[in-house]
Amino acid sequence: GEIFQSLGQLFEKNGNLSEIEVEECDFGPGCARQLSVALSDCNKSLKSVILSDIEMGDEQLTEIIEVLSVHPRLEALELSAMNVGSRECMMALVNLLSHAVTELQELNLCNNDIDDDAVDALVGAITNSGLSVLDLSNNRNITGRGWQSLAAMLERPNSNLEELKLYNNRIGDEGAFIIANALIGNRKLKRLNLFGNGITAEGWSC
Repeated sequence: GEIFQSLGQLFEKNGNLSEIEVEECDFGPGCARQLSVALSDCNKSLKSVILSDIEMGDEQLTEIIEVLSVHPRLEALELSAMNVGSRECMMALVNLLSHAVTELQELNLCNNDIDDDAVDALVGAITNSGLSVLDLSNNRNITGRGWQSLAAMLERPNSNLEELKLYNNRIGDEGAFIIANALIGNRKLKRLNLFGNGITAEGWSC
């Protein structure tokens, strides 16, 4: 926490600061709170926030997500291996995606605990946002119901997704059929990653 306090002047006054990346840190008591304060005070030049493999509670992560709404130039957010999946965290993400001020274009939620309910919540917000890149890789609690929800979004003409990463998700042939059918009328998606999903020749043919 003292680190973020000592960098406070940098965050607040450096008008060129565009990216903050915090990975594999051992957060002690109060560190998450100090990070949220630093992000809140950060100059509005911030375009990218990357948080990866940091242990913190749902309440602390929710607070960090909430303060990002004050950054009108935020384009990319990565929360990988952060135990994202709780209702509180997902509602904070939904609010961020729906916020009129931010222009989030890339969202990376790989290596988390996202399930079907979380996908349902995300899809509703993403459909009406400008998000073009979504990474849900290695979230192995998503089942056919979640893929159906994601497929319904891909079928909508107002979907802006251009890149979708779904590697190592146990999609299998059932999920491959669902996604393939959704893409028949899709004219926006340019890149799709389905590596490591146990899809057989039957699924690939579809």
